[in-house]
Amino acid sequence: MLVLLAGCTTRFAYNNLDSLIAYRIDDYVDLTRQQDNVLDRELTQALQRHRQQGLPPIHRALDRLQADILTPMTFAQIRQYHYLFTGFGQDAASDLAKPLAATLSLLSDQQVSSSTVNYSSALMNGIKSGVGSVRLND
Repeated sequence: MLVLLAGCTTRFAYNNLDSLIAYRIDDYVDLTRQQDNVLDRELTQALQRHRQQGLPPIHRALDRLQADILTPMTFAQIRQYHYLFTGFGQDAASDLAKPLAATLSLLSDQQVSSSTVNYSSALMNGIKSGVGSVRLND
């Protein structure tokens, strides 16, 4: 049951990643309608590319891993999978950074200043409370 729930949660998060990212950005800066449209368009394109190009290699790697774990794995095999899946994560983060960069490049000086203050405040609150991930509206 726990594995099923984890799978559903992951799928839900992935399928709503555009909204989740926009929600997080909203914690730090108020985007104009134009900036919001750019973010939505760029995120939609990036996620569509990831579904078409990024997911198939991940699925193939997961299939290989499922077959490999049927027998004891060597340290070298485990390390290989670690590097492989870490690379997938880094590639995905890089792909998602592009829409964020496109949006951030449109920020006004006032928005940049405001977001810097908001982020610094959230970071300091997180450090004071010992929290690794900080949110402004919690």
